[in-house]
Amino acid sequence: MISQDDKARVPLGITAANKHGPILMHMEYRHSLPDHSWVVAERHKLIPSVYAGIVIKPGKVDGSPNLVTYSGPTYVAIRSGKHSSSTAASHALDFNTLLSLPEFEDLTKVNGVVKPLIIFSVDGGPDENPRYKKVIAQAVTHFRAHNCDAVIIYCNAPHRSAFNRVERRMSSLSRQLSGVILKHDHFGSHLDNSGRTTDVELEIKNFEHAGETLAEIWNELCIDDFPVIADFIKSDVDNPEPGDNDPEWYARHARESQYLFQVVKCSDETCCSPMRSDLRNLLSDGYLPGPYPIQRSAGRLVIPEPSDTPANASFAPLLVRLGFNIKPVAAGFPGTPPYDLYCPSLSGKLNDRICQVCGMYFSSAVNCRAHKRSVHGLETAGRKSKPRAVLKIRSEEVLVECDGECGDTVEWVEKSDLTDIPEIPADDDNLPDIPNITSMAEWLSLPWEDEY
Repeated sequence: MISQDDKARVPLGITAANKHGPILMHMEYRHSLPDHSWVVAERHKLIPSVYAGIVIKPGKVDGSPNLVTYSGPTYVAIRSGKHSSSTAASHALDFNTLLSLPEFEDLTKVNGVVKPLIIFSVDGGPDENPRYKKVIAQAVTHFRAHNCDAVIIYCNAPHRSAFNRVERRMSSLSRQLSGVILKHDHFGSHLDNSGRTTDVELEIKNFEHAGETLAEIWNELCIDDFPVIADFIKSDVDNPEPGDNDPEWYARHARESQYLFQVVKCSDETCCSPMRSDLRNLLSDGYLPGPYPIQRSAGRLVIPEPSDTPANASFAPLLVRLGFNIKPVAAGFPGTPPYDLYCPSLSGKLNDRICQVCGMYFSSAVNCRAHKRSVHGLETAGRKSKPRAVLKIRSEEVLVECDGECGDTVEWVEKSDLTDIPEIPADDDNLPDIPNITSMAEWLSLPWEDEY
């Protein structure tokens, strides 16, 4: 089990962590701290991607959540915030690196082979969300490359990302940065007086030195007696790009939902190799069942209709759901009821996500229409969504804030799935020159002269 998230970006040239912490200062050295918190130039920050290995206690299996701890080794991949970015491909590269670390050997492998079940806990950001195509494609790549029985990616609902286990590591990492200043000009300044880059090669060298310095600081840290391994990833390192998935293979092995993605081996040994774990002893079809409430009614146990479920209903734990031979029944849905049937925020949006031919449920209407076209040969109406705002454009993808069937979300979507794409503001490098404020007196000075 790996819990991952991006830590807040670490700025260059100013104090790396604003919160106070104990600092041992030697009086024989001269100390110099900046009197402001302005970033020296646009995007002069480092991106730390943090991966927390989660140790699961060996021995008894009683379904207790306490068996899944908050402890384990930590890996931090540090990238330049100006020359690199955090994407599904960069996270895939980091996971492959993590598998080669001796500190993660006991956690990720058995007899030198990657364990058969991989679980990722993510925060649901645009680069990690299990609903997005690039994240799904990378998960399938891991599944095939390591002969896994299953790969599962899950995230918490909005405003509950603090429950992601990796958050417990963040405070320890931030504490090490109290009073630390990562120089942006170790090999000489690459900026002019307006904060614009004049020497790109020198800029890259300065970023690398700052990233390697940050890695050295974190490499000296232990969290709960487990090591921290930090590396600076250069911008010229190629991230792995996933291959295309066969739609029919995908329909047999993958299951999508709003906050969960699963890809599992099928029972056909001409398609998949035999299971390496006892997963099917717990889950007959290999997939986690959807959450639903169980109530007592007239001496029997029943699963109420979603419309009849009280707002404060409690949901039965997994082992309890598996122990009862009852299934949720909901009118109007072909086949197995959708995984998100009891998710209140998706009420009224499920029909567009279900294939009416095979009953398969998808995490978005776009994925459902693609499935109908590629697997069943049906021509579907190409209803395109209109974004509320465009945040960023790269290649054929657009980071948008959307209204519509997926609610108010921020996600990467294909340009072909959008209509009326508004223009984004000009890049900051093309904005007119803005004078830098070099002193408080200059900032407070009047914009006009006193005539008297």
